[in-house]
Amino acid sequence: MGGELRQSRRRFLGRIAGGGAGAFGAALLSACGSATSTVTATAAATGVAAATATTRVTTDRSSAVSSTKQPATQTSAAGSSASAEAVLAPTPGPTVAPAKGAVTVAWGGEDDPFVAAGHIAEVAAYNQMQDKIHVDYLPITGILGAAPAKLQTMIAGGSAPDLFELGSAYYISAVRQGVLLDLTSYINQSATFNKDDFFPVVWNAFLYQNRVYTIPREGAPTVLFYNVDLFQRAGIPLPPTTLKDADSWTNDAFLAAAAKLTQKAGGGTSVYGYYSAEAAWWPFLFSYGGNVLSDDNTKCVLDSDQSVAAFQWMQDSIYKQQVGPTPEVLAKTAANTVFESGNTAMIFTRRSQNGQYAKAIHGFTWKLGPFPKGPAGHHSDMISNSVSVDARTKHPAEAFEAASFMESTQGHLIRMQYAQQIGVPQRKSVVASPQFLNNVMSPAENQLVIDQIADAKFQPPMTPAWTQISNLLNPALASIWENKGNPRDILGGLVGPINALLAKQGG
Repeated sequence: MGGELRQSRRRFLGRIAGGGAGAFGAALLSACGSATSTVTATAAATGVAAATATTRVTTDRSSAVSSTKQPATQTSAAGSSASAEAVLAPTPGPTVAPAKGAVTVAWGGEDDPFVAAGHIAEVAAYNQMQDKIHVDYLPITGILGAAPAKLQTMIAGGSAPDLFELGSAYYISAVRQGVLLDLTSYINQSATFNKDDFFPVVWNAFLYQNRVYTIPREGAPTVLFYNVDLFQRAGIPLPPTTLKDADSWTNDAFLAAAAKLTQKAGGGTSVYGYYSAEAAWWPFLFSYGGNVLSDDNTKCVLDSDQSVAAFQWMQDSIYKQQVGPTPEVLAKTAANTVFESGNTAMIFTRRSQNGQYAKAIHGFTWKLGPFPKGPAGHHSDMISNSVSVDARTKHPAEAFEAASFMESTQGHLIRMQYAQQIGVPQRKSVVASPQFLNNVMSPAENQLVIDQIADAKFQPPMTPAWTQISNLLNPALASIWENKGNPRDILGGLVGPINALLAKQGG
């Protein structure tokens, strides 16, 4: 097992070195030494020291992912002013071994090099800041999935990391299986852990029987990006810049704008009014007052008038108003380029996509706007990953302390310095910082993202049956997108099978 993990770590670091993280990854790979070396976060400190071309805060979108500007002065949580370098992390020094008597814990996280670079940086800083606990970073493929196979195999074999990231779709199953340590007493006894700093919509979603088994980490509401040039050429007012000014930005107003932005040419459509990426149907469902499950997750409510109206609106926008691409059109185009190419005026996707847009879009100006207001109001969705502690760890207190730092304001800000892609940290103190407010987009745009969280609803529902529900839901929704039936009949046909799953798994 040890040899396999060492080889996987080297492959991971090779991806960083060759995948765009530049000097950071090269230094990390160098720090590995021979193939039998273990990649520890103290080795990563060398990489942090060499990371002269990693992500830094800048308001210049085009250089946001490669700027080497020094972070601006910020105000710390205590209210004192200091340079961001001093607040975020100590200056990384030479690679050192764990201090004598230090407890070593393993931290399992994402293996995406553009994300993991930030994780490794915060681990390196933590190891330098104190000598009681030493953290090794272990990249794990698919760790945030609904069924993280590699993590599950490690848990079953008794070789799971002491602490690890977790996707929300797997969370309830993991709790019920006894995989996660109950952190409630550790949090209550901590003099520094502030649960009130987390967004309530996320913190409360992760509570299980009023107990805490995981700490929210990073997520994002669905947001609207739009092509400013296309709006201006069509003579259409731009979407509102603040949520308080967005009452008139309704689904109908959005649809009217999309119709004017849609352009026909050569018997087809050359520019579509909008496109919904990923699972962007959730906010439309919420804004109509609908949902997949009841609030207590005991029954399916997809057949409610509100849920049916939401999906009918989405289907009609594609086939009646013809302002969005059909699945047939999308099959001929890379979905992630429909907005970047300038062929779609608006797109609903995650805030973290802004890093990609900053790198890829050079032919037009893009901005972020609010999600349209539905009959039930402004309701975006919220997803989040989290950090948990293995229930069988030999070092529960130390693992909790390490997890607390990774989820602290300081840990988040360190990670933001070096990660080339971030979502929305789940701490209010972090998103209020200059580092977040100036990240890629303007402070006003990032503030709009934050403001939408207040009325956002968490998804997916916290039920161990969600994977099975998804297996039923996804093909049914595909039938709606492909116009193979009306939403009321399609959604109504899901209620019985989903309720049976809920009854079997206990909600």
